[in-house]
Amino acid sequence: MHNGDGGEVGNRSRRILDILAPLILRFPEFPTANALYNRNFVSIVDQSIEKSLLHPDITHTLDVGESLSVTAHYVENSDSAYDERKLSDLYCFYDDCFAKLKPFLSHLDNIQNDLLVLKNKSPNFSALAKKLIRCSPLIYDQLGQAINPQLFNSNYARTVSPVELQALYTDHFNVHLQPLIHRCKAISGMGEIEKISNNTQNQFIPKTIIPATRLHSVSRKNLKSRFLRLEDVPPVYTPLRGAVAKDCSMVTVPFYGLLKSTRLFWVFNDVETDQSPIGYVFLIEIRVKGKTVPYIVTINGPMVSTTQCHAIFKLIANLYETETVFVANWKSTQYLVNYAPIRESLSLSKTSKIDIDLPSGWVSMNDERSSMNCYSDSAVSSGVAIHIDDIPGKLVSVTASDSKREYPPLSHYKNLPIIARTILVYFFKDADIYSQVGDEPGDYLSLEKIQQQLNVSDDQLNNIQLFFDLYRHHQFSVESFLTLNRSLNYSLSDLNTLDPVIRASILSPLYREHSELFSEQDWKVTSQATFRQLEGRLQDTTLAPGSREVIRDHMASIPDTLVENYWQSISRFLFVENTETPDYYALQRLIRNLNSVDVVNHMLEFLDENSKFTDLIQAYNKRWFEFFTRAAGDGINAEIYRSVVNKAYYKKSLDKNANLAIYEMAKLYVYGCELDFTDARAWFEEICAAQSFRDRSKQEFSERIVYEQKQLL
Repeated sequence: MHNGDGGEVGNRSRRILDILAPLILRFPEFPTANALYNRNFVSIVDQSIEKSLLHPDITHTLDVGESLSVTAHYVENSDSAYDERKLSDLYCFYDDCFAKLKPFLSHLDNIQNDLLVLKNKSPNFSALAKKLIRCSPLIYDQLGQAINPQLFNSNYARTVSPVELQALYTDHFNVHLQPLIHRCKAISGMGEIEKISNNTQNQFIPKTIIPATRLHSVSRKNLKSRFLRLEDVPPVYTPLRGAVAKDCSMVTVPFYGLLKSTRLFWVFNDVETDQSPIGYVFLIEIRVKGKTVPYIVTINGPMVSTTQCHAIFKLIANLYETETVFVANWKSTQYLVNYAPIRESLSLSKTSKIDIDLPSGWVSMNDERSSMNCYSDSAVSSGVAIHIDDIPGKLVSVTASDSKREYPPLSHYKNLPIIARTILVYFFKDADIYSQVGDEPGDYLSLEKIQQQLNVSDDQLNNIQLFFDLYRHHQFSVESFLTLNRSLNYSLSDLNTLDPVIRASILSPLYREHSELFSEQDWKVTSQATFRQLEGRLQDTTLAPGSREVIRDHMASIPDTLVENYWQSISRFLFVENTETPDYYALQRLIRNLNSVDVVNHMLEFLDENSKFTDLIQAYNKRWFEFFTRAAGDGINAEIYRSVVNKAYYKKSLDKNANLAIYEMAKLYVYGCELDFTDARAWFEEICAAQSFRDRSKQEFSERIVYEQKQLL
C-alpha cells in the first residue's frame, strides 16, 4: 500500500496498518470493547510480528486470508434463570455502597490512592474501605485504575449482567485486584486492608456474589430452536480476541493463537454476517490414534450460554468429523474460562480425564511482559474427553459456507472512514514502539508521518478521546455526539456499533434537538434496528431483575414516529410480565414518549376499552396532562379522546372514593379546564357538591386552583 503522495510506507508501520485497517473497518467497536483489560492494538500486533519472525517454523503466516464459516441449527436443551430476590438485593447493596462512598470519593483515581483518601477523610475508615473493596471489581481495571472517575454519579452497577458480575469477582478481583489491594497493608495505619480483602474473597464472593449470579434450571414447555455460527479467525487477529470476550487474554496470554497447531473461531449469535461476535473458541489440533481432533482450550464471552457451549462442542466435532471432542478441564483450572455458564457446560456433560501433549513451541508463546500465564503447561495439559452422544441438546443441521475474505485489503488508507483512521493514529501515538527504539527507527514511521499517511488532523486526534471515553464510561451526551459528528463525521450508522442500550439513550434527545442532521430515512433505519435489537434482548430468559424494565424503557424512549409496529411491541409492557395485572408505572413512563397519531390513537382506544387502566390514571399528574394535550391534534379519534378524558378528569373528580387531596383535585380541575372538555363553572360546583366541600374547604379549593393556574403559565 502506498500513501497519497506516492511514497512507500515504512515496512513495519505498513504491515501493522495493513493488518489492523480491515479489522477496524469490519468491527469498529473492537478497539474500545474491553474497558477492563485493553491493550494497545498497534503494540500487540507489532509484538505478534516479532514473535513470528523469531519462530517462523512453528507459527502461522500473518497474512489475512480467507475464513471458513459453519452454522449450526440447534434446539435448546434447557432453560435457566437467576434468583431475582438475591440479585435485586445485590444491586441494592451496590446502590448503598456508591451512596456512602460518593461524599468522600467525588473523583476516583486508583484503588490504592482512593483507599488512602478514605483513610485521611473518614473517621469510619474500616466500614468504607470494606465497601470500596467489595465494589472494586466494578470500579477498577487490571492496573487498579478507575474505569470512570465519575462512576458514582452513574447507574453503572445495574448495567452489568449477572454473568459478567460473577466473572468480575471470581476472575478480575482474585487475579488482578487483590494483589494490588494487599500492597496497601505496608502503609502505616492500613494493616487491616489485607484482612478485608481476604474476607471479600472467602466470605462475600462465595456467600453473596455466587448465589446471586448463579443460574438455576427452570422448566419451560417450549424450548426454542436457534442458530449459531462459527467463523475462522485469521491467526494475526487472535491476540486481540479479548476485545470480544472482555477477558484478560490481551494482557496475559495473547500470542498462543499464532502457533500453527492452533485455531480460533468467532462465535456469532445468528447466521447474519453484519453483527459482532459474542465470543470465541480457541482450540489446539492434536493427534489421537493417527487422526487430527480438536482440543478446546477455552470458550469465552459474557453472552455465551451453557446451551450454546453444547452446540459449539457438537459443531466442532462435526467440523472435524469426530465423535469425541477434547476440552481443557475448566473445573480444575477455572481461569481458562471467565464465565460460569460456559464452565457449567462441562458439569452437565459426561466426561473422562485425559492428558494432552501440547504442541512444540508452546512455551515460546509466553508473553514475557505478563506476570500471569493462564495457559501454562500445567493449566492446559489436563483435559477431558466428551462423546457427542453425552452432550446435552440436539443439533438439527450443520451448514458450511464457502471460505471468503472477511477482511479484504484496502487499496488506499484514505478509503477507511475518518474515525477508523483516527483510532489507528491514536494507537500509534500511544504505542510503546517509539519509547523502545527512538523517534523514527528503521521500519517505523514517525508519529507525524503516520498522521499524514492517514490524513488525520490534530483536532481529530484530540477529539477521538471522546470516542474511547464513550465506551469506557458507558455514557454518551448529545454534545459529545455533535463534537464527534463535526470533527470525525460520526453519524447514525456509527451509532450502530454501540450497545443498543447506550444507543437508545442518545437517540431520543438527539432526534428531538437535532433531527435536521440526518434524513428521516436514516433516523428510521437506526431507530428500527435499535428497537428490534432491544426487543430481541428481552427474549433472554436469564436477564437480571430490573434489566427488563431498563430495556423496555429504552425501547419506549425511541421516537414512535420512527418505528414500525411500535404499538404492537410496547403494548405488552402495560401488564406485569406473564400476568393480566396492569403495570401503572410502566403506563405512566410510556405515555411521555407517544407522539405519532397512529400510536396515540391505539393508546386512547386501549384506555377506553380497559377500565382497570383508566381507573388508575392519576390525571393530576402533569405527565398525563401533557399526553392529552399532545393527543388533541389532527387525526385523533375525537369521540374516543373525549371518552377517555371524561373518565380521567370529570368522573374521577366526582368520585368521593378517589380520596384525592385538595391540591390534587385542584390540579385535576385546572388541567381538565385547559383541555376544554366541559363547562368550567358548572364543573367546579359539581366537584364541591360531590366532595362535600363547604365554606372553608371550598375556599381552600378555590385558592389552590388559582395557584395551580399560575403554575401552568
